[in-house]
Amino acid sequence: MMYKKILIRAPNWIGDAVMAIPTLSALRAHFKESEIALLAKPPVAALLENHPTFDRLIVFEDPGRHSGWRGRWRLIRSLRKERFDLAFLLQNAFEAALIAALAGVPERVGYAADGRGFLLTRSLPKRSAPLRQSEFYYDLTRLFPGANEGGAPGNPYLIVTGG
Repeated sequence: MMYKKILIRAPNWIGDAVMAIPTLSALRAHFKESEIALLAKPPVAALLENHPTFDRLIVFEDPGRHSGWRGRWRLIRSLRKERFDLAFLLQNAFEAALIAALAGVPERVGYAADGRGFLLTRSLPKRSAPLRQSEFYYDLTRLFPGANEGGAPGNPYLIVTGG
């Protein structure tokens, strides 16, 4: 299936976001023709803003204009206007899946954790055995045949710019 527009919900924590970079790289390589947007909270957005694994960044301003239910509805409405085909949810919270569902994203992928399994269209059960965080995120690419041809995540890397 061809996805024109993909939304990736980044993890909230900087360390987790770094560990998600191999997954972002695998998704970019697999979905070469798709427009990929990364939805991230401000600290993660600042860290990844120049990374080549996505085409554009949507900042989830919480605290800020996306705080509270009024702010969440503002975010949901803006995402709905984007008409994303696929949401790849690296953040495991119920809220991430709910926002994607309410934004009308028809295909939602993530771990069936935090009671959100019914909101996902493709999911994996959350494992109890410890995985490295990079492997935990990368494991989700199994849901797209060919996306994880290397079998294991590569190393994370950051893009540093002068400023």
